[in-house]
Amino acid sequence: MPESLLLPPHFGLLAVDAKDSMRLPSTQQGPLSRALTDIVHHGLRRAGMEEMRREFESNTGDGLAFGFDPKWLSLVISPFAEELNALLQEHNAGTRTSTPHPSS
Repeated sequence: MPESLLLPPHFGLLAVDAKDSMRLPSTQQGPLSRALTDIVHHGLRRAGMEEMRREFESNTGDGLAFGFDPKWLSLVISPFAEELNALLQEHNAGTRTSTPHPSS
């Protein structure tokens, strides 16, 4: 009889990717990467999710992905998605002028 093995832990996964980022000049790639990371982290704070532990986080340059405990999934869907969308719209419209301090 084959031995049963324990399953690895389950994670929720969030991935954000910048559309058409490869069309940007290389000098704008670094600022884009930093802005995207800042926007995602600020969205988590605005959604009241700063205590959500990110099990892993990977920055691809034009995207960001992280794993989280699935118990947070409903909050990732709402309110985080709405906060992230609002921040991205501000960024794209040029009305988001600075990176907020982590305590904001």
